Amino acid sequence: SLGVHVRGTDYHASNSHDYLSTIVEECHRKIAENNYTNIFVAADNHEAIERIASTFSNVLFYKTDLRANKFASASPICHLVQNENKMRHGKDVLIEATLLSKCDRILCVNSNVPAYACYLNPLIKINLLKRLHGGG
Repeated sequence: SLGVHVRGTDYHASNSHDYLSTIVEECHRKIAENNYTNIFVAADNHEAIERIASTFSNVLFYKTDLRANKFASASPICHLVQNENKMRHGKDVLIEATLLSKCDRILCVNSNVPAYACYLNPLIKINLLKRLHGGG
């Protein structure tokens, strides 16, 4: 399976359509090259999941409602989580990272979530996508 980690709330100044298009194009490329049958998406926003799921019928994701609505939200998800939900949100992130580690390959930007997945599975293949604005 192909794992995709989308960290959209880092991109509040960028064009979300272009970045999500890049992710979808890379998914098509990796599926064609490797015959992946499933895509697992770990994302901090609903827009990314909806965009990827509308393009591919075999998309899986961990169900949580603690996500930003928009890809390029000005408020990162960590600012949207209230006190009583911080432990739950942390647990959700660890579950998503663990599920990513079970994939054959991860498409992502440089982030601690896929880094943890690589720690859990040092043999996983990883493709780092470039950020459009800022960051590494």
